[in-house]
Amino acid sequence: IVGGSVHACAALISHALSEAGRVLGERPALMLTGGAAREVRRADRVKGRVLDDLVLRGLAVLQRQRPR
Repeated sequence: IVGGSVHACAALISHALSEAGRVLGERPALMLTGGAAREVRRADRVKGRVLDDLVLRGLAVLQRQRPR
């Protein structure tokens, strides 16, 4: 079940990237985060960068932009 879920996620991501590339004229960068990010990246169709701390990076950006 887990393997099938990972491959389903990879297929969805691959399709979304293809569609985004068609609309934008170039393939967008893919950043993966979350508990199964590495497994999804290992799936045949997904080429992306795993960022374990993406949420923390986003929070840091928001904090820096916050008015004092």
